[in-house]
Amino acid sequence: MAEKPIPEPPARTVKAPEPGPSTAAPVAKPEIITPKPKEPVIAVEKPKPEPVAKKIVVTTPVPEKPVVETKTPASPVMPITEAEKPRKKEPAVVTAAREPAREPSTLPKPEPFTDETKAAAEETFLKPAPVETAHLVPDTTPEAPDADIVILMEKRKSLLDQKAALDKTFHLLLAEKKALEAERTRVRDKTSIQKYNENVIRLNERIKGFKEEDTALRDEIEYYNKLISQAQ
Repeated sequence: MAEKPIPEPPARTVKAPEPGPSTAAPVAKPEIITPKPKEPVIAVEKPKPEPVAKKIVVTTPVPEKPVVETKTPASPVMPITEAEKPRKKEPAVVTAAREPAREPSTLPKPEPFTDETKAAAEETFLKPAPVETAHLVPDTTPEAPDADIVILMEKRKSLLDQKAALDKTFHLLLAEKKALEAERTRVRDKTSIQKYNENVIRLNERIKGFKEEDTALRDEIEYYNKLISQAQ
């Protein structure tokens, strides 16, 4: 089959606008600017400053005064004489007061064990003496120097050792007293009664001597306690 030719499109016709009243805004015309003529510039010369004469200051040096050193003469040293030299303190010698000789006992011989002698044998003899506050006696114990405090402390230690040995003796006396009381229940005949009474008398004398020695030793220890407290 034969191909059909393609028909061309019909030509388009554009109509010109008809004259009539225009609705578009009016276009402003460009403004023409004309340049202004320049004014002539007149240069003004400034007057030059006159030169000022400089002042010349002349300084004259002042001479320094010489420094004169004055030395004070040293004071003369006087030699120390023998009398002005310090002397060492020599420790004073403390001598313990001797106890007066005890007089022999003239007391009557104690009776055999009764209620009174038994109560006396049971005493400990270590009770402190009562303090009297109504009449105060001034202390007249002499003051001890500082150098003798060591000697005083050694003496007090010796007395305390004696007191400890005396306490052991007291315990032995108590043991002997208990043994004697146990023996009393076995006393029957005249011979045993006489021997028992002799033992009681001997024990009472020993207890009495212990009491006197203990009192003297306590007083001496108290005396050295006062001296040591004053020396400290």
